[in-house]
Amino acid sequence: MRKIEAAYLVAVGTMALVIFTLSLHRCNELRGLWQDSTTSASIGKPRTVNVEEIRLLMKQGKLSDKEAKFYTSSPALEEQLPVLPSKK
Repeated sequence: MRKIEAAYLVAVGTMALVIFTLSLHRCNELRGLWQDSTTSASIGKPRTVNVEEIRLLMKQGKLSDKEAKFYTSSPALEEQLPVLPSKK
C-alpha cells in the first residue's frame, strides 16, 4: 500500500471517529433535554381541577358545554374527496 493510500485511510478513519463522537455527544444532549422536560415529569400525576370554576365559566358563557367537533365521526372518504375527470 502506498503512503498516499495509507494517509487517505487514516484521514477517513479520523473523520468517521470525529463524526461519531459529535453524534454521540449530541444524542446525549438531546436525551438530557428529553428527561428534563416538564411534560415527562407530569406523566402519571393527577391534576387538580376546580369543578366549581368550570361550572361558573359555563354558566357565564365563557366556556362551552358542547362536545368538540373533532370528537364527532367524519363523513365517508368518498364524500370528502372531489371527483376528478377521467383522462381519455
